[in-house]
Amino acid sequence: MTTATDLLGHARGLVSEVSPGTNAVWSRAAALLGRMALEQSVRTHVATLDDALPEASMRAQLLCLPYCVAPALATRASVAWSGLSRACHVHPYELAPTGAELAWWLEVVGELERAGGRGAAGVELAVPGRSANWPALTAPRLRRGRLWRRRRSGLRPEDCR
Repeated sequence: MTTATDLLGHARGLVSEVSPGTNAVWSRAAALLGRMALEQSVRTHVATLDDALPEASMRAQLLCLPYCVAPALATRASVAWSGLSRACHVHPYELAPTGAELAWWLEVVGELERAGGRGAAGVELAVPGRSANWPALTAPRLRRGRLWRRRRSGLRPEDCR
């Protein structure tokens, strides 16, 4: 299996030097490789919180990311994932992403890949696999996309902070 670092290196290679064979598709190919690297890195980070989280949707995992890395980095990663996802889909009247946009998104992916397992307060998680400020969640709730619906999950507002 290809690691996130390898995928990121291939994406950066496509952005830095365009070959004649990839003239029309280099930006979308780089976006796809960058998105795959970002998703692998996010899965690795959120797996430290709960074993069921890597099975959740990527949006749910991005919501959980501030509990694993610095909140500012988690926000940038969410913006990068949104941009990379938008760039992966071809729309008839939309331009492909520029090299500068791709370079910024790939830099965020690189930052996330280098980030260690830090909690929301910037400290190491005390218990491996579970954060002290992380509410206990089950896999079925995550798969249905009802991560923060307090009515069904029984979470109190103070558990979600």
